Amino acid sequence: HEVSAGDLLIAIDGNAMQSTADLQELLSRHYPGDQVELSLRARSGHTTTQNVTLQPFSGYEQMMFFYLPVGAALIFWGVGLWTVRMRLDDPAARTFGLLTTAAAFVLAGWFDLWTTHRLVEVWLVAVGLAGGAMIHFMLIYPRTAAWIRRIPPLAWAGYPVGIGLAISNISALRQGNNPFLFGQTLQTLTGFALFSLLAFFALMVVRRFISPSPVEVEQTRLVLYGSGVAALPLAAVFFSRVFNLNFLQIPIWIGFVTAVLFPISIGYSILRYRVVNTNFIMSRVLMYALLTVLAGAGYAFLISGLSVVFSDIFPMNNPFLIGMVVFVLCLLYTSPS
Repeated sequence: HEVSAGDLLIAIDGNAMQSTADLQELLSRHYPGDQVELSLRARSGHTTTQNVTLQPFSGYEQMMFFYLPVGAALIFWGVGLWTVRMRLDDPAARTFGLLTTAAAFVLAGWFDLWTTHRLVEVWLVAVGLAGGAMIHFMLIYPRTAAWIRRIPPLAWAGYPVGIGLAISNISALRQGNNPFLFGQTLQTLTGFALFSLLAFFALMVVRRFISPSPVEVEQTRLVLYGSGVAALPLAAVFFSRVFNLNFLQIPIWIGFVTAVLFPISIGYSILRYRVVNTNFIMSRVLMYALLTVLAGAGYAFLISGLSVVFSDIFPMNNPFLIGMVVFVLCLLYTSPS
């Protein structure tokens, strides 16, 4: 039996491994070059042993598992923070900031996920939160969906799903009687994150071709080009490892290098373009146009009536009368509503 992803490490040199702490304590007594005997259990229940020689992390592995993902995480967090700072009044910008922060935790925890496992629970929550934030963001950007405007709390529906799946993963992680359960729940959580990402792209494509707004079309075009190049390689790397999909495997550095285009393209589109609420503007234009017509008609009727009644005192071209009427109209237009 060859060692494969998903095999359970049950002992090293005959010492039972019940937790990550047990593994770290035993490895602390060894040095690179030492040989140890691993006892492994496959999902089928078959148990086997393998002799391995301990190796230090190479420079390439440090770059792939630590420096690149941490660097990408800092860019995610920085772009999100800057976007929120510049568009604090924009709900889409604030949601984007939450999304990039959660994604930054996911990227920064990549090394821990494959090595020490000290922050796995934080990483799981970050994955669930990122999936929920992605669903929230796609429902309000670049324009809030009509049914979300009617029932705003529905935009938050992805958060309880993502956090609930993360809690389920944490519970499975702590159950020692079924060690393979965590792998199954992890696939569900990452599947939810993948679904939210694919749904985001699908909705962007739909809006790209059916939106009547040129600004919205331009925003979705930028997002699709930038985030498409960014997200697809990283998604292929991540899900090929989680789901053992060999046909999706590509060099991991490609995924981390291109990942930074995701927040940059979306952040730029938020800062560069702001979709105008044309319905609001048109309603105000029509309202003020109607008020102008009514005010003009009212002014004409008022002057005509006064001139008939007080023709000797207030002629139609009396500057005091005109000034008084204009003053009253200004009060009406500028009165608080």
